[in-house]
Parts: sequence; C-alpha cells; structure tokens
Amino acid sequence: MSSQAKPDARHKILQVQDIKTRFHTQDGTVHAVNGVSFDLHEGELLGVVGESGSGKSVTMMSLLKLIPMPPGEIASGKAIFEDKNLVQHDLIQLDTRS
Repeated sequence: MSSQAKPDARHKILQVQDIKTRFHTQDGTVHAVNGVSFDLHEGELLGVVGESGSGKSVTMMSLLKLIPMPPGEIASGKAIFEDKNLVQHDLIQLDTRS
C-alpha cells in the first residue's frame, strides 16, 4: 500500500482560493475573512463550522457577492465555478446550463 495521496478524479464543482474580505469602518479596517481556500467536488457536501464571528457568513456572502460595498470589500481571491470566477462575474447573468 502506497502512502502517497491519490489524485481526486471526481469533477471539481467549486474551487475557492485565498478569499479575503474586509470592512472599512470609522475605527479602522476589519479583516473579516483572511485567506479562505477549499475545493468542492461532485457528490460532496460542505459544512462550514466555527465560533461566532469567525467569518462563516462573510465567506459565503463573499462567494455570492452579497457583501455591501462600501463598507465591505472583497480584497482578493477567486471562486471558480464552471470555469467562471464568481468574484468577478455578475452571478445573476451567469448561465451555467449547457
């Protein structure tokens, strides 16, 4: 038996890379999400858990472009779905049926 990890042959549905979201307030900048990355493959379920205020909701709102700008800002990162970067595209205009 080999100790090397086998490459995942399942179809990658979503690839999130280094998402960083911050909010600019009168008291300074709040770094709400700082470098979240994960992959989601076909047939997988994803549960996001963490303490209150750890950035779970802001992470998902960033992927869906629901962060109010201003004061929010998706500072960097990619969320690739069907070869399209969700952070850069208008989600309502995306037609993934093909």
